[in-house]
Amino acid sequence: MTQLSKNGIIEKSPARIDLISGGDHTHYINRMGWGACLNVTVNLYAFCKITPNNSLVYNKHDGMLELLLQHYKISNGKIETHQDYPRDSGIGGSASHATAIIKAFDRLQGIQRTLHESALLAYDIERNKMGEDGGYQDQFATSYRGFNYMVFRPEGTDVNRVQIQPDFLRRLQELSLLIHIPRKVTGDSIQKDMKIQSVSNLEIMKRKRDLAAQGRDALTNSDLDKIIELVGKDYDLRKQESSLIDNEKTQEIEEIVKSNGGVCKFLGSGGGGCALVFTYDRNNMINSLKDKARILDFKYEVGKW
Repeated sequence: MTQLSKNGIIEKSPARIDLISGGDHTHYINRMGWGACLNVTVNLYAFCKITPNNSLVYNKHDGMLELLLQHYKISNGKIETHQDYPRDSGIGGSASHATAIIKAFDRLQGIQRTLHESALLAYDIERNKMGEDGGYQDQFATSYRGFNYMVFRPEGTDVNRVQIQPDFLRRLQELSLLIHIPRKVTGDSIQKDMKIQSVSNLEIMKRKRDLAAQGRDALTNSDLDKIIELVGKDYDLRKQESSLIDNEKTQEIEEIVKSNGGVCKFLGSGGGGCALVFTYDRNNMINSLKDKARILDFKYEVGKW
């Protein structure tokens, strides 16, 4: 057990953007044999701070924190958490929240845990203990960080770092916007509906799995136009997975983006929340969207592990 100083322990874990998602859920992995996703983390974080206190002080309305306190058998200290990003917005925020807490509690108790083990614990807490529907990529993305191509099989997950050239990263950043609108339904509700539709969506998911590999190659080859095209194709396929993914608000944003020559993808389960926008006319796009959506300041991470 680490002796807490007056300043305590602070840990953070990033949110992620799912560029292309081709089957990271158990029901798809088991039916297809394997799935694949291409994602990147961004500099929007979940934080966990632990400071000395004789009793245990924490937010009792935070079910995830409660479960992790029980898992680690922590009985004293002041536990504080907060996030840079809007909650339930499709950028893996609950996985980031769980992982920030895990990192802080591991540090408190002197536990040496691999990135893989951290992702699996976060998955177990969120998916199995809390019963939140979803796949594996969020937990692995926030643990490994940076640009990654992930392959999901029944026997486990392989995380493959995608090497990005600095000039390509600069150009990609210049063309990217991250925006937010409120969701009409929760991500968990959309995931449950997608699970019901999963058998009929298998061919869609196989096509998205292929797109993920093509996206990896586009990033590796610094092919900017190609990765933008593939992200757009992924979202077109995603909208076919559930009627809850698309609504009048998301359609309004997409129409604004397309009318200004851009490409738009609502992230995660969709239905609102955060959207990644690619545009070659940044100022004009911001002016067109600023009254309809919140523009988030962000940068892509290039992680090291």
